[in-house]
Amino acid sequence: MTDFIDWLTAEMARLNIWNNELARRMGVSSSYVSDMLTRKKTPNYNFCMGVAQALQYKPEVVLRQAGLLPVATDGAESIMIAEGKALLESLSPSLQPLALALLRDLKSFDTQPHDADVSSAPKS
Repeated sequence: MTDFIDWLTAEMARLNIWNNELARRMGVSSSYVSDMLTRKKTPNYNFCMGVAQALQYKPEVVLRQAGLLPVATDGAESIMIAEGKALLESLSPSLQPLALALLRDLKSFDTQPHDADVSSAPKS
């Protein structure tokens, strides 16, 4: 299987996009993109989402290529659940308990009777 950087490099070549153009489309510095493409840094969720936007791909396609989401199979968990797990795993160990606490709070809200959905909740 091709790794993510090999895949991205091949896609960029196919689309005739160079590092600077990808960086421009992503709204980041060319050195940031270069560090990823030369494997000085490991692509993370934010980088992959930028790539998806820049190349106009569905985010799950890029996230799966990067190994941040599992490969889709019959009966696989929803993309949203898989993305949530990938995001939780990508957080620093010091932030993971906070993220889990936030999810627990959301769960407790969801099990309580309420009339309004989250989209209509008051903004703070």
